[in-house]
Amino acid sequence: MRKAKVKKIVLSGYGSFLGMEKGCFIVRDKHDKVQKYPLFEEEIGEVVLKTGNMVSVGALASLGFWEVDTLILTRRGEPVATLKSLEYDSHAKIIVNVSWLTCCLCRSFILKLKPTDLTEKN
Repeated sequence: MRKAKVKKIVLSGYGSFLGMEKGCFIVRDKHDKVQKYPLFEEEIGEVVLKTGNMVSVGALASLGFWEVDTLILTRRGEPVATLKSLEYDSHAKIIVNVSWLTCCLCRSFILKLKPTDLTEKN
């Protein structure tokens, strides 16, 4: 049995395009040279997209569906955003914790209570 290879797709130049075609990610550079990455033959582990390149919404949806780590960088290589699947729910836990903390801080300012008063059970 052949072991699947983990691939990393990087669009670091200028004028490249990442899209989907017949179950494959395709990367087309500015000279129309095409590279294909079949989803079922090779595991795509990470995609890095740098400013100056284009991505289809279909490719973004597939990256999210297959839970492929996707990093978006500025022209200088500084990270700006990541793409996460909705199945990856740790962001929901963080939002709940931040909301609870914000609520407690607002209550302490509004009611002028000590922070220890907020931790006591009523």
